[in-house]
Amino acid sequence: MVAEVLGTTPAFAVGDGPAGVHPMVRLLPPCGLRGLGPEHLLVGHGPPLHGPEVAADVDRAIARSRHDVPKLMLKLPSLIRDARRGS
Repeated sequence: MVAEVLGTTPAFAVGDGPAGVHPMVRLLPPCGLRGLGPEHLLVGHGPPLHGPEVAADVDRAIARSRHDVPKLMLKLPSLIRDARRGS
């Protein structure tokens, strides 16, 4: 369980893959979670992920955390619009 640091909503998963790092900790990602090999990812933001590919999804999300900051910045206006609409 990583309720606040990883998520599967569009605000978290801005790059390749179904999971991503919380926007506020992208510059200092939780590297201690890398290599743990989970088969289930239970998050506080978005639906859970299950299966053998989850370990690679978590590792990729952490590894790409800083790299995906520009994608987050480009996506931010639409995320704000969606939040205002209540979606």
